[in-house]
This record gives sequence, structure tokens and C-alpha cells, in this order.
Amino acid sequence: MPDGTRLLSGGSYHDPNIRVWDASNWQQVGDSWKDDTYMKCVRAISINPTGTLAVSLSQDNENIIRLWRISDSTTVAISKEQLIHCVAFSIDGRRILGGLSVKIILEFVIQKQPMEKALVKHASEDAFPKGILGNETPQIFAMTTAVRNAFISGDFPIAEQLLTQDIEADPKNYASYANRSFVMMRLLDWDRALHDATMSVNIQASFIGYISKGIALCGKMQVWDAMKVFDLAFTFAEGDSKMAHRLFLIKAIAMFNAKMDEESVFPVQELAARPNPDPVACRIVEAYMRVQLGNIAMDSDLHKEAADHFTAAVTAGASFATLDIHSTHMEFVLLFGWDLKSLWQIANQQRCRALLRTGQFGTAFEAYRFMMDKSDDPTKAIFLDWIPALDENE
Repeated sequence: MPDGTRLLSGGSYHDPNIRVWDASNWQQVGDSWKDDTYMKCVRAISINPTGTLAVSLSQDNENIIRLWRISDSTTVAISKEQLIHCVAFSIDGRRILGGLSVKIILEFVIQKQPMEKALVKHASEDAFPKGILGNETPQIFAMTTAVRNAFISGDFPIAEQLLTQDIEADPKNYASYANRSFVMMRLLDWDRALHDATMSVNIQASFIGYISKGIALCGKMQVWDAMKVFDLAFTFAEGDSKMAHRLFLIKAIAMFNAKMDEESVFPVQELAARPNPDPVACRIVEAYMRVQLGNIAMDSDLHKEAADHFTAAVTAGASFATLDIHSTHMEFVLLFGWDLKSLWQIANQQRCRALLRTGQFGTAFEAYRFMMDKSDDPTKAIFLDWIPALDENE
């Protein structure tokens, strides 16, 4: 306990119990802790800073997180999670963090009321490659590891199947409806995406629900209705500048995808030019939009216009040229299927190609030198392999 008077212990397979001990004489205090389910092995225990709640991780048929009320040794919440190996309270006691074997951290928010729903997975697993907490991007998704991995690998039928199973097990699971809506979006099935998003917000109004509905409405080209829904999503940011910032970018992307015009880029550019919670995210979105506009111009043989868009993308991308933006800004990958691993590479290659087609050979050479100077060694190798093919095609 925080005051040092009590110690909690967890037993192995031969003694799968939680016990409380008096730290002054090492005698057990009260009965062993039990709930309605059977614990095979208690792997970890943590107590919150006020000494009112404890969290345990036990290996049953699945790895199970239990939230306990210490005053009466009662389980108030249970969550089943795969691959989890440790749990701990945050410093303020308002969250529980769980570490997975695949370099992923789960975050749960502890709700005050009602206690029977006290443990809520507020944020999905998100990679922390440097093991640093505190400056990470806002997390949006409440996905299991299996669903998230299916999303990342593009195995959407599996993701849909898993989320459907979650919904069948709990028809009031608004988060699973929203996530299945995201699956439908990636499959461009906008009718089903809107249906699931609407189901989500009808069950419970939420940040993730309104995001899914706003994007789905944009996919159906119902832009004005989408704007109203995104405005509702902003009410769930609750003064969190990072969350509001990320929602602004998601809304901008959804609107851009519906319109595909340069006007949709301007709000992102204006935001990027001012102090904001995540300048890199702004530049990523600006660069991706510019690349899309450049590709459209190239397809229409508007090579000078294309060169301008690609040059703007490269300028924006200089701030993240050597960063692992694919991992740090995963929500853009999950929501929109963006290939952030090659964004910098494609912007530079397309810029050179467009400049060559406009006959600006000197400028194209300078662009090539710039991308080589700003890139890391693996990307430089890709560019060197690409140059002979460029000479043949141009």
C-alpha cells in the first residue's frame, strides 16, 4: 500500500490467489481475494496512488486484467487481453498501462461511474519505439491486437470477422461498430460504413463514433452533413489540444478526399504555419495532399502544375524526411490507408519526373541533389536504383 502498512502478493499455479499482508509482522490480513472467475496464476499487481484500487494480471485461459476495490476486495472490472505481460497505474492513478510482448502499450481509462464499467479501453495499442510516454500522438482506436494487425496488413475480411464477433457478443459495443465502420471505409463500402457509424453513435455518442460517421458521410459526398458531425466530435475533445488538433487534421483529410481540390489544403497549411501541438502531423497531411494533387495534374498532362504541387510536398516533407512517421502517426495509416513509409520518397521522385517533363533540367538536377542530401542511407539507395529507370522512361 502507498502508506507502507500492507503488501499484496500474487500466487502461482499452485496458489492462484491474491493475499494482503501486514508489513509489520508479515501476517496475512483477511481472506484471499477471489471473484466469480477462476485465476490460474497471478502475474502482476499494482496499487493506485490513493490506495483505493488495485489492478492484477492473471493468466487464465486468457490473460485477464482485473480491477479491484481494495476496501472490500471486490472485482469491479475485467478485461481480456492477449499477449499482455505487465500492468501498472499511471502516476495520477486515472489510467492503467499494460505492456505487450510486441512492443505495444495498452492504455485504459478508469471511469468513476458506474463502477461496473470502471475499466474502459480508452486508447488502442500504439507503438512506442523509443519507450517514451508523454509526448505521443493522441490515440483514437479501441482495437484488439488482432484487429489492429489485420488493419495494418490489409486483411480486412479478418478484421471485419473479428469485429462482428465482438458485436455479436456485445450488441452495445459502440467502439466495435465504429471500428467496423472504418473497415468498410477501407473497402470503399460507404453505405455499410455509414450504417455502422450511425449504430455506434446511436448506442453511445463518442469521439470515435462521430469520427467514423463524419468520414463515412464524406465518402458518400454528403459534405455538409459531415461538417455538422465533425463539430459534434470536437465536443468530446474536452479541452485536449492534441485531440482537437488531430481531429482537425482527420476532418481536413476527409473533406479533401471528397473534394480533391487545392482549397482543402489551405487550412492545413495555415495551421502548420502557426504553433500547434504536432507540427509534424500537419506537414505529413500537407505533403500527402500535395502528392495527390500532383498525381492528378500529371495524369492530365499539367506538368508545371504537378511540379509545383510536388515541390510543396517536398518542402513540407523536409521536416520528417528521416523520421519513422509510419509508426508515430499510425492513425493516418489505419483510417485512410496511407503509405507513410514511402511518402518522402514518392514526393521527391514525382517532383523530379514532373520537372523533367517541363524541360527544367537544371531544376530537376538540383531537386535530385536536395533529396539525396536530406534522405537517410536506405532511401538514398532507393533513389540510386531508381535513376536508371527514370532515364529510360523520360
